[in-house]
Amino acid sequence: MKIANFLISIFEEIGVTQAFSLVGGMAMHINHAAGASNLNVIYCNHEQAVVAAADGYTKAADFTVPGLAIVTSGPGVTNTVTSLASAYYDSVPLYLLAGQIKSGDINRFDVRSYGAQEVPHTELLRSITKLSFSYDPAIISNAELAFNLALAMTGRKGPVHIDIPLDIQTLEVKGLTDVKEVVSLYRKQLDQDANQTFILSDELITQLATAKRPLLVFGEWAENRIQSKRSY
Repeated sequence: MKIANFLISIFEEIGVTQAFSLVGGMAMHINHAAGASNLNVIYCNHEQAVVAAADGYTKAADFTVPGLAIVTSGPGVTNTVTSLASAYYDSVPLYLLAGQIKSGDINRFDVRSYGAQEVPHTELLRSITKLSFSYDPAIISNAELAFNLALAMTGRKGPVHIDIPLDIQTLEVKGLTDVKEVVSLYRKQLDQDANQTFILSDELITQLATAKRPLLVFGEWAENRIQSKRSY
C-alpha cells in the first residue's frame, strides 16, 4: 500500500465518506488513491471552494465528522487560505491534504524559490490551522500521526493541514495493519479528550457550588502538547 492510499484509508476508517478536490500534478498519487477508494469525491473549480465545501460538509454533519479537502502544491494551497482561515476562526474540524514537490527539490538553500511550484506550506498555514505538518513515515510515527489527526476533533476543534511531498506519496507501508493501528490510536485520543472534558466539567460544578465569591473569566482553553508549544 502506498502512503497516499494509506492516508485515504485512514480517513475512510474514521468515518469520512465525502472528499472535495481539485487535481494537480504534485498531488497525483493522492488524487488517484481518493478516486480508487470508497470516498465520494466532488471536484470543484477552485481550491477556495474545495475547502469551503469541506467546511460545509463538517457543519452538515453537526461537527461530528471532519471534512476532507485535497489540493496540489503551490497555488493549490495558497488558494485555500481564505476558506481555511474561516474554518479556523469558526472552530470547524477538517483536513487539508496537500501535495508538495519532491523532497529533494524543497528549498534548503535560502533562496527565494528553488523547486517548481514550491511554496513553504507549513510556514504559511501555521497561524490559521491547529497544526500544519509535513508527513514522512520515517520521521513521524503512527502514534504521532494519530495524535496530529485527532487534534482536529479535540479541544477547540479546527483544521489540520497535512503536507505530503510527491516522492513520499509513493512510498510503501505495511498496509491495513498500520491503518487499523492509527485509527485505534486516533479514537483513543478522542476518548481521552472526552474524558478530560467530563472531569473538568465535574470539577467546575464542584468549585462553583463551594465558592463564596465566584469569578468566571471566559476565553479559549489552551493546552501545550507539542514541542512547538503552540496553544490549541
